[in-house]
Amino acid sequence: MVIRWLYNVAMWLLELLLDLDGFLSQKRAAWHKERNAHLTDAGKWRKLAGERNITWMHCASLGEYEQGIALLRALRKIKPEDFYLVSFFSPSGYEQRKNTSDADGLFYLPIDTTSNAKRLVKAIQPQLFIGVKYEFWWNLLAQLEKQRTCVIYIAVKLRPGHYFLRSGMTWFRKILTGITHFFTQDDASTQLLLSTGIAQVTTSGDTRVKGVMERKETIKPISCLTAGKAGRN
Repeated sequence: MVIRWLYNVAMWLLELLLDLDGFLSQKRAAWHKERNAHLTDAGKWRKLAGERNITWMHCASLGEYEQGIALLRALRKIKPEDFYLVSFFSPSGYEQRKNTSDADGLFYLPIDTTSNAKRLVKAIQPQLFIGVKYEFWWNLLAQLEKQRTCVIYIAVKLRPGHYFLRSGMTWFRKILTGITHFFTQDDASTQLLLSTGIAQVTTSGDTRVKGVMERKETIKPISCLTAGKAGRN
């Protein structure tokens, strides 16, 4: 599939550019080295969690973290026995929240190559993955779906012409249909998803996640948010 091939080439080039950029900037070299180290050490989270279920929330940067943290705190109250991870792509989130008590661990997300995604999902074995806004990493999502991980997205906000809604982007939309549920910020985003055949969507408002929790009486329960300990694949 051409789109998938192009995406993977782009990820490979991004990783190469970051490697080269490290020779020009000591600060970026340190960030890139730390990000690679986090991938190497990813298996430690499953060891620390033991038999506990892992809930993993991914945020691009600090802004997305602020949109998702209320949900993470709410889940910790509902399921305090679980193990909670937060990943970032940008240093703006990781550096400011790396000592937070809201999660049991924080790490940098690696570049979304197929091999990195396989390695990361196999190491962590999460039961629930929460994506915030429009942080879609397609190889990661594909691997999570292969492992039958419950995947939800919150605070989703889309506009007409968004790249994965365009003609020919069938690989992206196929992955989206496998996501357990989307919570959008507005009805326009909901309608855009519905127009592409994605039915598992609820308008919840700008989360900072109040809308999702307050509408619990009007939406169908999502089993992976309420179930007890489940077996891992």
